[in-house]
This record gives sequence, C-alpha cells and structure tokens, in this order.
Amino acid sequence: MTRADIVAAYAGPVFLAVFVAVFSWMSGDAAGMIFHKVLLAPLFLLAGRGLRSYFPERLDRQRSLAGFAEYHLLNSALLAAFLTIVSGWGHSGLMRQIMTFVIVTLLLAGANMLMLWYGRGGKR
Repeated sequence: MTRADIVAAYAGPVFLAVFVAVFSWMSGDAAGMIFHKVLLAPLFLLAGRGLRSYFPERLDRQRSLAGFAEYHLLNSALLAAFLTIVSGWGHSGLMRQIMTFVIVTLLLAGANMLMLWYGRGGKR
C-alpha cells in the first residue's frame, strides 16, 4: 500500500469519529458516552464492509430483486442502529427507540429500493 492508500483508508473512520465526537459534545453527552459513541464510528464502517462481503458488488448486476431487497434492508438496519445510538433518539424510552429504529430502517430501505428500481428503469 502506498502512503496515499493508507491515508485514504484511515481518513473516513477518523473523520466520522471526529464528527460523532463533536455532535455528541454539542448534544451535551457525558465524556464516557462520547467515548462510547466514538468507538462505534469505525465499527459501523467495518460492519458495512463486512455486510458487503456477503453481497459482493461485482454480483450486483446479477442479483435478484429479492437479493437487493435483503441487502438494502440489512444495510438500512445497520445505518438505523448507528443513528439510533449516536443521535439523541437513543435517550428516549425503549419502545420509542424500537419504533424509531424500525421506522428509520424501513424508510431507508424503501428509499434505496426506489432508487434501485428507478435506476433499472422500473424492471425486474
């Protein structure tokens, strides 16, 4: 790996961690909570790459609509979990957290599926 490759590999997680730290600090979180949220930033990015290993990008053109729906639902659930934990949504009661997680997951997955359907010209 070149030096530029290494910098590029670390830039995303570092930027996300700094963003989460600033956002959490501005939200008034305690130092320990900020630390926990910052630790989640690189884990979120790694989980996304791990999910992609089960749904390789090179097979996207061959993937069925059900396969795309599965990938987008799982990817949306991953993002919704990250947002629920990092944002202020996680400070509410359990049922509100669950409902927020489910709604955000379904909205993200639905939006992704609409973009996929539009990108494919409404086919399949």
